[in-house]
Amino acid sequence: MKKKIIFIVSLLLALSIPSVAYAEEYGNTYPAYVPVSGGAYIEVQCALGRGTLVFAREYKDGYFGFYGSGYSPANISRSTISGTYYTAAGAKYNARVNAMGEAQYYRETSTRYEWTNLNVTKIYNTNVKFEDFKDDRANIIDLFSYDPVTYLWLACTVVIILLLMYIAWRSSCD
Repeated sequence: MKKKIIFIVSLLLALSIPSVAYAEEYGNTYPAYVPVSGGAYIEVQCALGRGTLVFAREYKDGYFGFYGSGYSPANISRSTISGTYYTAAGAKYNARVNAMGEAQYYRETSTRYEWTNLNVTKIYNTNVKFEDFKDDRANIIDLFSYDPVTYLWLACTVVIILLLMYIAWRSSCD
């Protein structure tokens, strides 16, 4: 009976490990290319390439959520948040996040200046606490993350289960 319980627990553990979803975590390393220190920052990949949105420090908590189902930071307050967007290449743009809107930068076209969405596709580092009530956002199913460590854990789990099954089988034969 004890062997059957060990076998069932091992099997359940092996089946549950690859299907566990983890919420994505962002780094908190302040980008070296940003010339100002402090404040609320969000380092992103977007239409302008890699860069960092920097806002006043009071916007670290309770002001940002996400726009749609992607990574684009959204202002969930009732007023516009102004700041600066610094690219990793050294360019600097005025930035804003309108109330209930997504991040934009101020750019020059051939005839005028206009606000354009940054279209954020990834967040690298931040000290901002995002409000997010969607359970499925930024979750990664480990089995499909293409992370070699995940596959190593999965392979070790399968080997251990097969070993336990072999031991249980050998014990039942005796």
